Amino acid sequence: MKLKELLILSVVLLLFLFGCTTSDNAVQYSPQEIEDARKGGYEVISLALKAATDNTADSLESLPVSSFFSESEYSIIEEHFDRPGVKRRLNIFAEMMTEKMKTVLIDSIEEQEKWITHIVIENPYDYVLGTNDSLTTLSAPSISEDLDTYIREQIKQDPLVFETYRKFLSIINTYILTFNEINPDEKKNTMSMWEPSAIISTVSQTLLENMKKQEQIIRSLAPSYESEYIRLYGLQ
Repeated sequence: MKLKELLILSVVLLLFLFGCTTSDNAVQYSPQEIEDARKGGYEVISLALKAATDNTADSLESLPVSSFFSESEYSIIEEHFDRPGVKRRLNIFAEMMTEKMKTVLIDSIEEQEKWITHIVIENPYDYVLGTNDSLTTLSAPSISEDLDTYIREQIKQDPLVFETYRKFLSIINTYILTFNEINPDEKKNTMSMWEPSAIISTVSQTLLENMKKQEQIIRSLAPSYESEYIRLYGLQ
C-alpha cells in the first residue's frame, strides 16, 4: 500500500473512531422526555413569574420618587424643590402612581399565561441541566416586552394619571417660565408631559431579579412538587 493511501486510511479510521466516541457519550432524550421537560420549563416560568410579580408589587412602597422620572427630568424637579407647592404636588402624583403600579402588576397575573406562550423553549434539557436561573434568563426579553406593553396600555386608559400629573406640571412650569422671563439670557427648558419609560424599566428590572430568586427557590424545592414535570428541574 502506498504511503498516500495509508495516510488517507488512517485519517478515515480516526474520524470514524472519534465520531463513535462522541455519539456513544452524548445523552439521547426521547421525544416524550423532551416534551415533559418542556412542560416543566413552562410550569417553572409560570410559578416564578407569579411569585415575582407579587413580591415586586409589595416592594413598590419603598421606591424613591425619582424612579418615576428620567435623570434629566428629575434634575429639573430637584432645582425647584424649595418652591411652594412643588413637593406636595409631586408627592401626590408619586403616591397615586405607586398605587396604580401595584394594581397594574397584580392585575397582570391574569395575562401572564398569554405572555408565557411567547417564550420558546427549544432544547429543554439545556435548562434542566443549566444554571438555576436559566429559564428566567431565557424568558426575560419576552416578559420585559409584554410587561412594557401591558403597563403602557393600563396607564393610557386611566385619565387620572395624566390629570394628576398636569397639576404638578402646571405649577413647576409656571416657576420655570417666570424664571425665563426674568432671566432671558439663562432660559431653562420647561417639563413635558409624563412618559412612563423610567418606572417601567425599574419595575421590569426588579421583577426579573425577583423572578431569578423564585426560580432558584422552585428548583431547590422541585423534588417536593406534585408535578412530575417540575421535579425534572431539581438542582443537578
